[in-house]
Parts: sequence; C-alpha cells; structure tokens
Amino acid sequence: MILLGICLLSFGLSTAGSMLFYVGFNPIGIFLAALSMLVALVGVIVLVIGIMRSIQQGKNTRVVNEQKKLSGQGVCTKCGLNISAECTQCPRCGEFLNRQ
Repeated sequence: MILLGICLLSFGLSTAGSMLFYVGFNPIGIFLAALSMLVALVGVIVLVIGIMRSIQQGKNTRVVNEQKKLSGQGVCTKCGLNISAECTQCPRCGEFLNRQ
C-alpha cells in the first residue's frame, strides 16, 4: 500500500509538469494537469493510510508478543518465532533466549 501511494504520487507530479510543458496553458493542458494533481493527491492519501496501517500492525504485534510473554510462551527477539517456555535457543535462527 505504501508502494502504491509512492507510485501514484510520483506519477501524478511528473505527469502534471509534463502536461503543462508539452500541451501548454490551454484548457486541455490545464485539465490534464489538474487530473494529474488529483492522482498525486490520491497517492498522498494512500501513502498516509499505508503508513498508519503499518504503525498499527507494529503496535498490535508488540501487544500480542507481550501477552505471549506473560502467558509463559516465548517469542524470539531476532526472528519473531513463537517458542515454548522450556526452549533456550530459537530453532529457526539459533538466537539464545534470555529467560528470567
């Protein structure tokens, strides 16, 4: 979603300048430039929504990991694998786990 927002934003901004340069300041050129700016605005909106969603997903992951830690289930700090309470080393990445 972030990538889509960046693509729309860059396309809209680059096309707006091109339309005015090649078509000129006649009604068609101004209309196409305004349409390109609308695409750029949609790109900004999609980009902001994508950033907000990724931040929220990060918060949700931290909450779930804290709940697992409190319930006795572990989470590898390096790769994020769910690990049982009796493991001392991550089976996926080999990270040693600090158990308190």
